[in-house]
Amino acid sequence: EAVRYAKSLGLHTVAMPWDDFRVPLSFLERLYKAIVFEGGADAVAISDTSGNSLPWTTMMIIKRLREWIPGTPIHMHAHNEFGLATAAMLSAVAGGASFVHTAIKGLGSRGGNAATEEVGVGLELLLGVDTGLRLNQLYPTCQLVSEIAKTPIPRNKAIIGSNLFTYVAGLSVFMFEKARAAGRPFAYVPFLPEMVGKDGYEIVLGKLSGRTAVRLFLDEIGVELTDDQVARLTQIVKEEAIIRKSIISRQTFKQLVNRILEEDSHA
Repeated sequence: EAVRYAKSLGLHTVAMPWDDFRVPLSFLERLYKAIVFEGGADAVAISDTSGNSLPWTTMMIIKRLREWIPGTPIHMHAHNEFGLATAAMLSAVAGGASFVHTAIKGLGSRGGNAATEEVGVGLELLLGVDTGLRLNQLYPTCQLVSEIAKTPIPRNKAIIGSNLFTYVAGLSVFMFEKARAAGRPFAYVPFLPEMVGKDGYEIVLGKLSGRTAVRLFLDEIGVELTDDQVARLTQIVKEEAIIRKSIISRQTFKQLVNRILEEDSHA
């Protein structure tokens, strides 16, 4: 009745019932057939309001909808209570959905909605779908929304978190530098930061750092040390990071370098 009324007013109508993934399939079939064939909806939106649908279930439901209401565009809407919203959108598209509902940074009620930046990059890189998004605007847009909404971006946030582009572990730094030296940094990383609008990578020193990172920092301050000194300095960096429970700042690194040089000058 609601769909028929909207159509009588000349509105393009997308019907989105609530909490579709917790009802019997038989009811879901009757509901969506009535919405389209009796109500005349232009499109439908399937809603995982509680965020509890597993990816293969989402894909199956989308395929069933395409069988029940062939030719009707399908939207996918999901919340993120179980951390599955992005997976739901990718699975829906794989199943044949034409539209996905997202929000920058996943903002939304309760657990939030599917994050635009996660779904957009996932569709482009993992499924090969041309979304039309300007991916290089994702990072600055998320920064702006974060400031306006007063919701900080977690460092480990997918796609836009600063940790995604920060390397500290010795093996990771070594591998990344080898790939970058060969002119193929993308051989080691999932995607380049510039693709989402962030300026480059950052290498930091911490308890997992190795000699490669230490040498990079030494090059930065223009100090040459012997292999033995680099090994000792690396160990000191690790110990200091453990004591401080944080990464080592450039100022602290310079102090540690001076400690090594002073020790050797008095030896």
